[in-house]
Formats: sequence, structure tokens, C-alpha cells
Amino acid sequence: MKRSPLFYLFIVFFIVAPLLFLGFERIPFFRPLKNALQSDTVSTGVLNYGPMGEILKQLGYFRLVDNDEKRFFRTDNESTGETEPLELIPFQKKRRVDEYLYKIDDRDPLQQFFPKGLSQKKNWPILAIKLSNEDLYDSKKGILTHRDKQGRDWERKAEILLIKEGEVLFHSSAGLRVHGGKRRIVKPFQSYRLHFRKKYGISSIPAGLVFENTGPVKTLVVQITDWPAGHPINNPLAYDVSAKMGCIVPETKLVEVYLNGVSAGMAYVTEHLSRRQFDQYFTQKDYLFYKYRGSFTAQDQRLFLRRFWVYANDRKEFSLNKVASSIDIDNFTRHVFSWVFNGATDACQGVGILDTANPDAKLRWINWDMDQSYWDFFAETYHIDRKNWQQTGLELIYKKGENYCDRSVLFTRLIKESREYREYYCTLFSEILNHRLTEDFLLERVNYYRDMLAAYGKPHEEYIEMLTDFMQNRAGFLRQEMVKQLHLAGPYNCTVQIPVGEELLIDGYSYKENYKGYYFEGQKVVLEPAKKHREGFSHWLIDGRKNVSPHLQHVFKNNTTIQAVYQEN
Repeated sequence: MKRSPLFYLFIVFFIVAPLLFLGFERIPFFRPLKNALQSDTVSTGVLNYGPMGEILKQLGYFRLVDNDEKRFFRTDNESTGETEPLELIPFQKKRRVDEYLYKIDDRDPLQQFFPKGLSQKKNWPILAIKLSNEDLYDSKKGILTHRDKQGRDWERKAEILLIKEGEVLFHSSAGLRVHGGKRRIVKPFQSYRLHFRKKYGISSIPAGLVFENTGPVKTLVVQITDWPAGHPINNPLAYDVSAKMGCIVPETKLVEVYLNGVSAGMAYVTEHLSRRQFDQYFTQKDYLFYKYRGSFTAQDQRLFLRRFWVYANDRKEFSLNKVASSIDIDNFTRHVFSWVFNGATDACQGVGILDTANPDAKLRWINWDMDQSYWDFFAETYHIDRKNWQQTGLELIYKKGENYCDRSVLFTRLIKESREYREYYCTLFSEILNHRLTEDFLLERVNYYRDMLAAYGKPHEEYIEMLTDFMQNRAGFLRQEMVKQLHLAGPYNCTVQIPVGEELLIDGYSYKENYKGYYFEGQKVVLEPAKKHREGFSHWLIDGRKNVSPHLQHVFKNNTTIQAVYQEN
């Protein structure tokens, strides 16, 4: 019987070949490879690539060591020296080997970073950074010796450890750079950036490990707190306040930084506003990411021109509706008002973003670098005698003469040329100050940082006193500034009396206790009983006058007291 060719192929591949292999594996030439495959250890070069290596590195079972190229020569076309004969067949086409390899790490990370023990301050997480003194201080390659240098050539491999309440939360290697502008030269304690890359063992800090609401962190900024001098928490506090008023802000966390086992002082960490960090939030790579003060691509610049400057500079058909067709007016207004309230004299910071994959998306901004909040730069520079809460507010963005900033240009035109926007801004202004930036919220934030500074051992009592004074008086000052700059009448106070156990919606916000707000002439307050508290509602008393409509809209011409009256059970 004639056999099919497939039959012989079957015999060769499934019977003859396995028998030959069983014989070949006993040949001395193949013994090293057989032993390697049967070994409990893994060749370090293999761990530079693949999902298994990624998992093992994230679990912290391996640490980075320099590749001396004695056993594994590099496959990234950057080999620096001659190699000795390989001990094993490396399968180079299936494995990537670069300047770092991995070694089993059986050391206690706390003992490694703090051989003499660690005393942690209450509620202060620790970010420990460890790298060679040569990488820090060498006359040719040290990043602190050359603080003015920037870019990837001035990034050095470091090990980092994140500790909370004595527990290690994260241990990895990362690329360390000096971060910042002028302060990188004038301050002894530097701000840093930590870049997580595959070459260092992990491409990002997992989501939820450092921040509650931020995705994986590819680039972490370690920012000095004491800038300006004597104002240690300006930036984190300004971010908190801006977030409360509805701005997009990066999350922050206060940490104590240790550099090579020595405390470098207080800092805060935050995700970096960069394309590398924000790529994960967009489905495409050509989204708009425009830094007014920073690096941007020519494509970003062209798109920003089309989506912003074309509308801001329009001399024929300038209107709120047309501007709003390209720009998120709500985000824009809250963003610029955050400079006004916080007194951020180094204004016009932040990043403009636009999701180009969404045809309905509009240009928005992310707040950034608000460290000059609560610090009266103009008073100190020009020797003006005034309280901190009296520092420049609306004039930071409303320029009657020369405009220095893209958003200032647009805001000034909208206020001057659009009555509709002017009313919108005044309404949003009152909403934010009445319902979002309440004195209770502002003082709670100040007290939180007061407790943190006290736990650190540097209470900064005069600074905290200044912030308390600022938060208690800033809103009133800004209202008077609005009256003067925009020629408004008022503001008039509105007191709403709420019976015990009842709940009202005031301008859409829930209140169970008496309310006091401020409104300019012509503005209105909207009141109604909360859904579960409508039964039993009787009427309102507006300065003693009865109104039986459960949904009340009152327009202000003077100070007003409103009382909610319910039927007695």
C-alpha cells in the first residue's frame, strides 16, 4: 500500500525528531543549556523583557545592577566594551538586554535604606531616594554639580522607597533628574523628577498606590515645599482650594524626602504635567497638550492657534457663543478665578488640553505651579504696606491696558465686550464664594496643614496665622474689588433661617443649618425644600412678607432675611 507524504512527515516530526532530541540532550555540548533550563534561578538578562519579568520586578524580587557585559552583551546597539565568552546560549533575538540587569533581592529594603534604623514622623509618608554620590556630585556627571543641565542625558538611575507608618508601600528603581526653573540653582534642597521606565524595571507606579484618583504614575514630581521661603505649603493648599472651586488640578501628597539616608526636608509629590504622563488618558497620541510656559510641539502650537487665538483675536464676530464653540467656558472661568482668589502672582501657568478624537471636545486647562499663592510679590517688591489678603486679585487677569497672557487677553475681551459673559462671571463668582469656598472649608484646609507642620516639628505659626487671616477676609476683599472694577452695586447679604431638622436647597446646594451669602444687585437666590422635606412646608417669610410658592427666586436690591416656615405637627 502506497503511503501518503503526510504520513512520513508525521513519522519524522512526532516520532523520529523527539527520539533524536532525547539522544542529543545527552551530548556534552547541550549540557549547559539543559542545566540552565532546569535550574531554579533565571538568567538575569531574561528579566529585562517579557510579562514574567515585569511581574517579578513589580513584586520586588529583583533589583537593578549595572550590566558589566561580561556574560550578557547589550542588544540595544549601545554596547560599550568587549565581552567575554558567554556561559549560556542567550537567544538574543528573543530577549532584550540593555545597560541594566537584575539580581535576586533578598535584602530588607528598610535596612538597605536606613541601616541605623528609621524614626518616622506622624502622618508623614517618607520618600527615600538612594543613588551613588558620583551620580550626585561628580564634577563631570553629577546632577547636583550641574543643576542647570536638563534632559535625559542628566537622568541617573536611583532606587526609591515609599514608606507609610513604617510599612514599605513601594520599592523600585527609577531615573532621577533635577526639576524646576530658577530654584534648581538657588535652593540647597532640589526639586526632582522620577521617571519610571522599563529599563529601570517598572514603567509606572501602579494606580492607587500614591494618589487616590490618579492613574499609573509614569513621571513623579518631588517638589520642594519651602518656596517662597517661609511658605511651605502654598502649592498644595492652592491646589486644594482650586479643586474645590471646580478646577482640574493634579493630586498632591506631602512627604518627607530622604536622600542617601539623610533627611532633605518637607516636600510634596504629584504627577508631572507632561505628554509621557498624560498619554494614558487619551486614546490617540495627537491630542493637544499646550504649555504656555514650557515645551510644546509645532503641531500643538498650530492647533492651539486654531482653537484659541483665532477666537480670542476675532475682530468681526467676537461673542460668547462663538468662543464657547471652541473653549470650555466653565473650565476657563474657574481656572482664571483660581489665580484671583489665591493671589497667584506668577499666573498664566498650566496646560491646555484637548481630546482631538472627540469632535465635541473643547479646550480646557489644568492648573499647575501655584506656589506664589498667598505670597504678596508686589507688596514685597514695591514695599506696599497691606495685609496679605489685600493682595492683587481681579487685576491679575483683567488687564485694562497691556495683556501679558493668553487667558488674560480672552478674559478681558469677554468682560469688556460680552454682557452675557460678564453676567455669567459675576454669577459664578458669587456661587463659588457663597457655596464652595466657605469659611468652614477654607479653615479646615488650613488646620489640616497646621497639624501636618506641627507633626513634622516645624509649626510655622506666623505663616499659619497669615493663612487663617487670608481665608477669613479674602472673599470680602474680592467682592469689594468687583464692585470697584466692574461698577457693581452691593454686595447685599442674604440670611436664610432653616428650622431644626429641615433641609433646603439654596442655589442647588444642600443646607441643614442657617445660611448667609452675598449677592450683587440684580442677582438672584433660588430656594426650595429638599425632596424629602417638602411635606409640611408652609411658606417663606421674606423680610416679613409671606410667599407661599415652594420654589422661590428672589432678586436682590438690598440686604434680605428669608425664613422657611413649616406646619406644626
